[in-house]
Amino acid sequence: WSWGLRVRGAGAWGLKASLAWTDPAASLAAEVVLVNDLDLALVAPDGRHWPGNNWTGLSAGREYAMWDRLNNHEQVWLEAPAAGEYRVLVRGHHVPAGPQCFALVVAGDFEPHAEAPAAW
Repeated sequence: WSWGLRVRGAGAWGLKASLAWTDPAASLAAEVVLVNDLDLALVAPDGRHWPGNNWTGLSAGREYAMWDRLNNHEQVWLEAPAAGEYRVLVRGHHVPAGPQCFALVVAGDFEPHAEAPAAW
């Protein structure tokens, strides 16, 4: 799933995308309790990817992304995004108990835009 948006500028709060979903119960014997694993990413106009909950710094591309494999809430926050066309991406990394519904909230100074660069 992807959604394009045109960011006008940094605004007062920057640009924030938050993803949440209700995860099915895991087995009591499971080492990892996250059953359905979704991924959130924000793609900037220059092609850089910011994966959800990757607070260690910018990602040069998908091959360097550190994906969150433990939580059913993910967030990307750009404190001062450059103006331009962005894409919010949500994908099911591992969804054995699907389909999986989710909630997505995006906040910032932007307008929806059907055409944005980048592919998942």
